[in-house]
Amino acid sequence: MGTLPLSLKRHLLYARTYKRWGNFRSPKLFSEKMQWRIINDRRERLRSTCDKRASKQAAGTIAEAAGLELRIPRIIAWHSTREGLMLALKESLERGDLPNRWVLKPNNSSGYALLVEGTPDWARIGEALDTWPRNRSGIHWIWPYEVAEVGFIAEEWVGSTSAPPIEVAATMVGGHLKFWWVQQESPTGFKRSHFDANGVPVTPWSTRHGDAVDIGDPHVFIARALPFLEALARGWDLIRIDLYHAESAFWFGEFTPFQSDGLNAGTQFGWFDLTVGQSWELPSLENVKEGMP
Repeated sequence: MGTLPLSLKRHLLYARTYKRWGNFRSPKLFSEKMQWRIINDRRERLRSTCDKRASKQAAGTIAEAAGLELRIPRIIAWHSTREGLMLALKESLERGDLPNRWVLKPNNSSGYALLVEGTPDWARIGEALDTWPRNRSGIHWIWPYEVAEVGFIAEEWVGSTSAPPIEVAATMVGGHLKFWWVQQESPTGFKRSHFDANGVPVTPWSTRHGDAVDIGDPHVFIARALPFLEALARGWDLIRIDLYHAESAFWFGEFTPFQSDGLNAGTQFGWFDLTVGQSWELPSLENVKEGMP
């Protein structure tokens, strides 16, 4: 299936997920418009979104220009090869620069991370680097991942304690907040809460549910995050902005222009699919050609 033309491949993936054919020529639903983006959109603004190093730099530049104190997780080591990264990490350890807790990730992929605490287990680290895919070629081919720089990064853990930070994922439509969720891993289990732009709880649209996350008053919490979200989403027709919240500060997570590839299974997704699809205004085909801003 990975060798099929992109449009046909996306139609088949869509049909497999939703048990129906999607309308990608005149899309109405969020899920259909996301397939349209994957098939057609090659704007320059997408180029750095799936490159972890480049997106951190972009987020830092945006926040600085807006006068916002957005924290950016520090990159401890980076290299394009497994061997180069292992050497950089060992040199950092010898210099005493390697923190007690840090995270290893591929630079040009998503969904992969390894938390390292204490004395590094080099065999385990090497196994992760060997196992992670070098690219997303094949069934789930997406252009920004293909043009992202191939390599691996080690970055600092968010916060000064071992407690997992709260993750914030905000769907921004036309630069404005539409819906958001917060999640957190905890000793008592996974937690996730879903809200509208005003901090009012809504029916979960994601497939992974959990207990409520303790963030105090959701309206107050999101009001504090909103300046960061709006600055990072400025100029986008649709983008999900992911942040971390730890020790009363907001940290940059990543730009997410392809939320679940637009393939969110489950009946609970229907209302989100329709509502966000109605408010998301796609650019014209002429404006999404490669080289366009």
